[in-house]
Amino acid sequence: VLGPDTGLSSFVFVDWDSDGDLDLLTAESSRDPGPVRHFEYDYCRLAESCSSQGFCSHSVGTCLYFPGHTLADCSACSPGYFDLERVNVSIPSELRIRKCSACPGLGEASVPCSGRGICNDDLHVRAQRWQSKSQPIDPSMPVPTNISHFHGDGTCVCEPPFSGENCEMGLCLPGHKYVQSSLWRCEPCMPGSFLSSYGLQTYCNLCTGNAYAPSSGSKQCVPCESKWWRTEVNGERTSCEASFLNLPACAALLLLSFLLFAVVPFLANRPMRVADVQLKEGALTLTTSGRHWLLKPVKVTFLDTSHPLLDSKTYIVKAQNDRQLRVCDTSGSALTEQADASRGTCHVQQLHHILRRGILGMPFVVCFALLILATAAYFLLLGALLSFQISLLEVLMLLIGALLAVAVHWWFRPGKRPLERDLCRFAAQSKFETRQCPKGPGRAICLQQLEDLYSFFSHHIGFRNMYYLCSNLVKPLTMQVALSYAELVGPSSVQWFVSHFWGMPFEHFIRCLKGHVPVQMTSYWICTFSNNQWKVSEELGHGNVEDSSFYLALRGGCQGTLFVLDEEVLPLTRSWCLFELFQTELLSREVEQNCETRQTRETHQSAFQLLLGTSSGVMNYGESSMDLALKISKKLATLRLQDAQASCPEDKVMINEAVSKHPGGFQAVNAFLFEAVKLALQQTELRFRTDVAQLQEDLASACPPATEPVLLGRLNSGHQTDQTEGKD
Repeated sequence: VLGPDTGLSSFVFVDWDSDGDLDLLTAESSRDPGPVRHFEYDYCRLAESCSSQGFCSHSVGTCLYFPGHTLADCSACSPGYFDLERVNVSIPSELRIRKCSACPGLGEASVPCSGRGICNDDLHVRAQRWQSKSQPIDPSMPVPTNISHFHGDGTCVCEPPFSGENCEMGLCLPGHKYVQSSLWRCEPCMPGSFLSSYGLQTYCNLCTGNAYAPSSGSKQCVPCESKWWRTEVNGERTSCEASFLNLPACAALLLLSFLLFAVVPFLANRPMRVADVQLKEGALTLTTSGRHWLLKPVKVTFLDTSHPLLDSKTYIVKAQNDRQLRVCDTSGSALTEQADASRGTCHVQQLHHILRRGILGMPFVVCFALLILATAAYFLLLGALLSFQISLLEVLMLLIGALLAVAVHWWFRPGKRPLERDLCRFAAQSKFETRQCPKGPGRAICLQQLEDLYSFFSHHIGFRNMYYLCSNLVKPLTMQVALSYAELVGPSSVQWFVSHFWGMPFEHFIRCLKGHVPVQMTSYWICTFSNNQWKVSEELGHGNVEDSSFYLALRGGCQGTLFVLDEEVLPLTRSWCLFELFQTELLSREVEQNCETRQTRETHQSAFQLLLGTSSGVMNYGESSMDLALKISKKLATLRLQDAQASCPEDKVMINEAVSKHPGGFQAVNAFLFEAVKLALQQTELRFRTDVAQLQEDLASACPPATEPVLLGRLNSGHQTDQTEGKD
């Protein structure tokens, strides 16, 4: 039925296909150049259900479409599929059967484009065109006719960094993990985690140790390091902060540094400074300026003590306390010989220094090794917990510890020896009248100057001898001027020549001089003080006795020779004392030969004498005790002057030759000495008798007259008994 509602304005019946039936041709207008429709007379064909892309469910009356198709009649392509022939969706399905093609990868997997991108299927293209709509296209709803002619081309739009036809190529960049939401894609790692290489790892690695990742997408973790102090990572591992370990770690490092640098100086085998060496309780004892740090007995050698016994051998020292050592021989027996010194150094054998010097029972080497291990353990522990990098704060602690160790060593350093301090004080307060003069009689020293020296250093001198005095007092005081002590304090012309033994205690020597002449300005030529100890060879005349200072002083106008004696008569066992006695004998002989009358001889003898001085007075004046005079006489009776010894063998040979060449030789010198001793004994005896007589008179005047005869009788009886015992 054709009517106005058909929209056709013209039509015609005609056997168009020549099959004998009339066909209907229609057009909108006979003049319209539009399409002509052909209608053939025949039976109506039934349309296939579900567009042949599914099957009809008679129970529910809907189409169950095949994969790739959608809509109620299965006439459209579902997501992931596209119409390769680009057939408009609005054309009835009975007129055109659509074939939907799958996007790449959909056949092998459940998602197109390997799940790494979006396929340009029909639905995706039309959704992009549907921009004016507030909601996306629902695949189950009919497609609006205004976008139904848009089709996809089936290509994959891959998510970076993937590529390829199916997005099958590509790896996630370092710092990104492979994750799936709507698509598989690469996401940056969260702060605190990292990935260091390309790959498809689905998770990021957490930072371990003392390391952090400050931002997302980190390729690696950054160690917590600061040049100022130790830092540690926070709980989220996204940043670093100052570690609470800084305070205890720095305190521990400061202590280790101080102990380490405090031990280092003790590793060097530094010599011990000798403060004093003397006999104490019958054994030779060494006192050091500082602590000796000895754990066990060690072998030592002495240097620059100026004592021949100490400087010539190797000894063993045993600790008595932290500053005193007992000096023993190599067998371990304590030395009982006198060897006084207040200068020089004591050197410990190297092996004994390594093994037997230490603190708290451990050698310094062991202490140093333990401190090194403790310091290494400190840095290893902090490195494991925090970082192996040393901070500036730790460097500062090391420097402060070293400076503290240096300060402590400086504060507790052995100061000047007590004798050195007193030498400086003596030189500062004494008003020396230093004057250089030729060797010989012009270098005498006054008794007052000797007493000043002795009184100031008496606590150092004690019972020590001239060897100690020369090495520890005279030479240090004269070192700067390199003169004799007499020249340093102000020399005088000689009045008396003193012959003495250097091994005699200086206290005894001073008492002998005081017993000789009480006048303090009396001048004496004493070799220790009058000779220049810095030019000993020159003072001795370089082997020529007549050019020696001894010879020149004796013949320089002195009044005589004062022989300082002790009970052992030790001066006469020394070669130089023998030489002085020999020169005294020659001078006495020359005086006697040049005399013309007895009066002249007596005058010359009074001008030049041989006096025997003792600690109680001069024997020639009868001032010595009778017991001492007898002991000295007995020693002299068995003394042979030719057996005298000298420190230098060449001096002994020179002096013996000089004595032997003169008339009489040793026999004449012995006779001269014996004559002098004989006269001294006579004077002593005379003085003794005088004292006894005076005592008797004093007793007689103090006793009552009635008992006087009885007392005198008893005294006489006792005197006779003593004489009888003496004869026996």
